[in-house]
Amino acid sequence: MTTWTWWNYVQIVTEGASFYAIGRTVGRSPSTIMRWRHSTPKPATVRAFAQAYGVSVIDAMVAAGHLDADDTDPAVLREQRDEIARAYTELLAKVRALGGAS
Repeated sequence: MTTWTWWNYVQIVTEGASFYAIGRTVGRSPSTIMRWRHSTPKPATVRAFAQAYGVSVIDAMVAAGHLDADDTDPAVLREQRDEIARAYTELLAKVRALGGAS
């Protein structure tokens, strides 16, 4: 299995554009883009990159490591939503039983 880094993702999306060209497109300095080879930018910068290049913000966040692929799986999200709804319903029933809510 191939392990992708943020910089690999950037190179694929930008088709190997220069630091200057990427910076101009994203609105960041070339030196900032150069640092991306060894570090991941903050989520706001990842979002700016994705929007500037017309790619999925979610895919970019996953590539940058800010989200796990499971965080975006609809089945996982539905399961989490259902768990939260069950917990809320149980808590509300307990509060009502204590006479604290109507």
